[in-house]
Amino acid sequence: MTNYALITFSALSCFLVPLPFPWHWRAKNVGTLSMMAYLILSNIDILVNTSVWAHSFENLAPAWCEISIRIRHLTNFALLCCNLCIARRLESIASTREVRLTEQGRRRRLLVDLFITVGLPIVHLSLMIVNQGHRFDVLEGRGCWPSYVPTAVYLVLVLLPWVFVCIASLVYSILAFRWFIVRRRQFAAVLQSTASHLNKSRYLRMMMFSIVDILFFFPLVMVVFVRQTQIPGGLAPYKSWGDVHYGFDRVSLYPAEAIELRMGSTVVLDLTRWTSPISGIFFFLMFGLGEEAIKTYKRFFQRIGLMSAKTNPKDTFTVSKLATFNERSRAADCESFDQSEATEKGWASKSSPESERFGTSDIASVQNMDRTLDEGHGVKISVTRSVYPSS
Repeated sequence: MTNYALITFSALSCFLVPLPFPWHWRAKNVGTLSMMAYLILSNIDILVNTSVWAHSFENLAPAWCEISIRIRHLTNFALLCCNLCIARRLESIASTREVRLTEQGRRRRLLVDLFITVGLPIVHLSLMIVNQGHRFDVLEGRGCWPSYVPTAVYLVLVLLPWVFVCIASLVYSILAFRWFIVRRRQFAAVLQSTASHLNKSRYLRMMMFSIVDILFFFPLVMVVFVRQTQIPGGLAPYKSWGDVHYGFDRVSLYPAEAIELRMGSTVVLDLTRWTSPISGIFFFLMFGLGEEAIKTYKRFFQRIGLMSAKTNPKDTFTVSKLATFNERSRAADCESFDQSEATEKGWASKSSPESERFGTSDIASVQNMDRTLDEGHGVKISVTRSVYPSS
């Protein structure tokens, strides 16, 4: 049966997650940038697997399955590491430790963030082969799935790192929230002093995302951990490398009925597939609807011609007022020139209605005026100097 809801939400997540990229790039938020990359990668994997194997459990694309199971293994742990990086950064900002950071300290912080978001997931992925019993499984309606031998080594190398990272993220999130409560009155000044490109609103959105995300992941990780320790027959002993990897080249194929018969319930299995689409949508709601993000969308739509640049009503009034003033001053210049020419030729002089309308202070102000309005509103009007003859 085709899971249209999962396909729709994973595709939507792939589209929405990259939208706030410009702001996070300018702010150099390693945790959020890495999370965006892993969310996109994970949702593409879910979208392809759910679509291609919607009504099949055949080994249709062996090469893709080899890639897919590693994407799943990598992103499951990497998303937790990104959350840890975000929570750690928020706690560092709120505790004012970043105020005292030197240039060398900032480089060290960047390297630590990269190690958490990139290094640890790669190490975790490289250890996947230790407990991989055979190449992969193909599940009907779910696609390619990694295969693990449930041993004590599997708990230590795969599941325990998930638990430790979740606990560390939760601790950092609680500390960040505590520091925010303690310094809430002067928090705007704290953020400004850290040069973190964060204001109070952005900080609260990041903290809310970190806390909600970890509260969603942590119970799921604990459920998976407990279920693996309570499998019928208990954990298999890890006798040797050869024993665990015996018949490694085989591919196990499971129709939907066999999956339900073997697992009893597919709730946890399906819930693990929903984590990335839900996290992606929530990521966009937290970071993709902020004031700075909306300004970026407007600039993009204006650039491609889907939205016209609108001027502020105040600026429109100023523009029309200055334009009228400019036109009148030019007319006064022309009339003044005509009068001076007439005087030289002995003609009767006549006072200009425009010169009567504009006083001496107006003339002086026009002489000093040479400004160009802000191009950000799409309007550019120059007020030129006008030199009036002295009366």
